[in-house]
Amino acid sequence: MTTAYNRKKEPERIRRALIESSARMAAQIGFAKLSLQMVADAVGVTKGAFFHHFPNKEALIKTVVEELVSMLDEEIDALLNVDEQQRGRFTSAYIQVLLNPSPEGHFWAVFTPTLLQDENINKAWNQWLERRLEKHRATDDGVEFEVLRYAADGAWISAPGKTTPNKSSRDLIRTRLTEMTSKISAF
Repeated sequence: MTTAYNRKKEPERIRRALIESSARMAAQIGFAKLSLQMVADAVGVTKGAFFHHFPNKEALIKTVVEELVSMLDEEIDALLNVDEQQRGRFTSAYIQVLLNPSPEGHFWAVFTPTLLQDENINKAWNQWLERRLEKHRATDDGVEFEVLRYAADGAWISAPGKTTPNKSSRDLIRTRLTEMTSKISAF
């Protein structure tokens, strides 16, 4: 039997597993209840091995959140690359991604409470959004688009990682907000 003490060292695979397991467990119980021992046990490594990759729980949380934002960026960029409409295209992509996580899951349930409760993560999120908005200022400037983004934020925060309001309701909200983006863009 292979144990944490005698298996082949695979630092990148272990680090990746620590991040993914942390996100998955935090989506169920929250970061506050997540212990480092739980994460190490889930991956099948010692707590010492965990500390080889992350100096503390805060560093792990920061990494999980950075990866979630990176995935958000990738999905938004993918939608931007295929959207022929110029005006409002960032807002449309933002709405679609925030309210329709991919089947692989992004563990948005992890990110939402952390975003709301952790001042540093909230600041990082706002800086990310401001950078993205600045990049798309020419196409997505205006209070109308801002209102639609706030509406998407509200729908996302109201039911993070859940299907309540039920999935069809969330799909309808996403569709309507996206349609409204198109209507504003037509003017």
